[in-house]
Amino acid sequence: MKDAEMMTTAAARTAAAPPSRLDPMIDPADVRRAFAAAHDAARRHGRPVLVAWARPLPRVEPRALLRRADRLSARVFYWTSRWTGVESLGVGSSLDLSAEGADRFAVVRRAWRRYARGLVAGGSGIAGRAGFPLLVGGFAFQPGRWHPTGGVPDSLTWCPAAQVVRLGDGSTHLALTARLAADADPIALADARLELAAQLLAETDEQPLPDPAVDSPPRLVVRFDVPDAEQWRRAVGAAVEEIHRGDLTKVVLARQVVLHADQPFAVPAAVDRLAEGFSEGAVFAARFAGYWFLGGTPECLVRVAHGEVTAHSLAGSAARGTTAAADAAGAQSLLDNVKTRHEQSVVTDFVARVLSDVCVDVRASARPGILRLGNVQHLVGTVTAAVPAHRGVGLLDLVERLHPTPAVGGYPRRAALRWIARSEPFDRGWYAAPVGWLDAAQDGEMAVAIRSALVSGDRAALFAGCGIVAGSRPDDEYAETDLKLRPMLTALDAVLDGSAASGPVRSPDAVQDAAAPARWDAA
Repeated sequence: MKDAEMMTTAAARTAAAPPSRLDPMIDPADVRRAFAAAHDAARRHGRPVLVAWARPLPRVEPRALLRRADRLSARVFYWTSRWTGVESLGVGSSLDLSAEGADRFAVVRRAWRRYARGLVAGGSGIAGRAGFPLLVGGFAFQPGRWHPTGGVPDSLTWCPAAQVVRLGDGSTHLALTARLAADADPIALADARLELAAQLLAETDEQPLPDPAVDSPPRLVVRFDVPDAEQWRRAVGAAVEEIHRGDLTKVVLARQVVLHADQPFAVPAAVDRLAEGFSEGAVFAARFAGYWFLGGTPECLVRVAHGEVTAHSLAGSAARGTTAAADAAGAQSLLDNVKTRHEQSVVTDFVARVLSDVCVDVRASARPGILRLGNVQHLVGTVTAAVPAHRGVGLLDLVERLHPTPAVGGYPRRAALRWIARSEPFDRGWYAAPVGWLDAAQDGEMAVAIRSALVSGDRAALFAGCGIVAGSRPDDEYAETDLKLRPMLTALDAVLDGSAASGPVRSPDAVQDAAAPARWDAA
């Protein structure tokens, strides 16, 4: 959604009639005053200014508004976190911050700090405080590779035009934002945001529009595995050989499963299934450039709150047991496995070492615990630290240093990334990369976008990976990725020949070409 930033500056019209269907708790005159104040600041300072007006709302479930948001805008961001309790739905964009190349984190960080320093916070003022998401989005796993349409950058973060946020304390808030340049019409922008909020929050007695993908799940026309099972075995063997030569300690190998259905995938319904079935971690969905990127991840790359830093270190996987005894046995097998324990300790040591460069009081779990998800369990460790206020270190500073950790890239990092770029037959895009949010104080949370999928209409590309070390066996690693793919296959609710999409692969030569465009790096 584009701002009306080039409109002729208008006189203040704060007493004008409010948009239709506006929530009575929202005072249009107050919104217009905040936008006018930001416009005055932009004219005074000679540069654009960001305004964020916010007010509490009666309890609203952000996820319940996702279908409506999908119809309102081509730019949507949804986030729910079990770590902090923050749930957020953003619609439209007031400000895009994107960058390409290896310094993409630094470019976005500097730009966001400039806007955050000059932020004009109206209404309750909560949008200007720590812990309130304002900037959302994500980054590519490696820069300079993923350009399926020629228009998707290595990073894309934005400030939603309208946002419904439920904070960890249970309170719900509406935020309206805009980027005000000196030649903007602040009242027109305020009214546009008020109308967007009215549409997003409208209560209606109308029957919801039918969603064919919910009423009748997509039937899968083709499933195409990249690499296929035999290519995977060879790739794992090659990685193990390189590890034995001493060039690598660990490398993470990923798979892509392309689905081509007979009708568009229902992404809001998929997000519902992910959120309802995900007991730990974060569920996210970002709509941009004609794509949906969504997932349910158990891994927090890093979160920062009031100077306190938390990061996770995941490794190893075991299927959940069908009985309590079998489940406990699977967990114990992870704890007793020397290979898996070493793999997890490499991640923990890396995270602790990186944080110690800019943080104090760095502490790592002495022993890993077990993270239990719906169908899989992992070893998990936690690293905590503190950031002294005088150092000016924020979330994106830490993201830049940490990504990618050995959990999703390998170790040593540079050698592992070279191997991935050379060996994987597709580009990861945003898979296994940072996705999340930050606030005006540079606090926030970024997850590692694993267990994810890229969806465009009736095409979906699902991603999963696993860490390859000296003792890795190709068939075991392939089975592990199947476990990790299952939640997203279930969420997308695709049907293959009348059975679940996790059934046998069907990719006859006659329909191979139908799947090829969904190899996003070749489209």
